[in-house]
Order: sequence, then C-alpha cells, then structure tokens
Amino acid sequence: MSGMSTTEVVLVSATWCKRCNELKPEIQRLCAAAGIAFSVVDFDELEEDDPVKLSVKALPTIRMLVATATATAWTVYRP
Repeated sequence: MSGMSTTEVVLVSATWCKRCNELKPEIQRLCAAAGIAFSVVDFDELEEDDPVKLSVKALPTIRMLVATATATAWTVYRP
C-alpha cells in the first residue's frame, strides 16, 4: 500500500436545503470525473448525538477524507 491513497467526498445535506440540492449533482459529476468516491449523508436522518451531526455548523457541509498508508485526514468545507 506504499504510496497509495484513498479520497472520499461526503456531502452532508438535507432534502429541504436548496443549496444542497443545487450542489449535489455538480459535486457528484466532479467526483466521477476525478475517480473519487462520493456519498451523501442526510442530516435529518442522523441521530442527535451522531458525531457527524454534532460537527455540522451549516448546510451544506462537504467533508473530504484523504487516507494514506500513514495518516487519515478530514477536510471540511462549508460553502
């Protein structure tokens, strides 16, 4: 696994969030073009004490996970 890395983009959104619904297809398209895994987490379906829900300050929140053989790091972007 030396030198290999994995990248995943997670969009934390809600069905009622207009900006989330606008961004979702664009992020999905960009991730597909770049060969990056993409998933969506529905904010309203998370438990109240879920660490992801507790970390969200605004919607949409875009989280990017980059994992290498030696480290894992999350980057959070709030457009």
